[in-house]
Amino acid sequence: MTRLATTKDGRQIYGFVFNAPESAWSFCDQPGKPTRVMLGHADEDRNEWWVVTPADAARLEQMGYEYAPR
Repeated sequence: MTRLATTKDGRQIYGFVFNAPESAWSFCDQPGKPTRVMLGHADEDRNEWWVVTPADAARLEQMGYEYAPR
């Protein structure tokens, strides 16, 4: 888990990066601040799920990223 996600165009979004969807959803379900799970980068050897704030999720969606299915 890291704390910065880097978008395709090089912008950095503060959030948590996970390599497994179960881990991302488990983190997201913890009580506290509201968060969303987004599909991050995916390539042949790596997939990422990003846990970000609702505001960052909206920005990422405008940039072409998708909300992760549950």
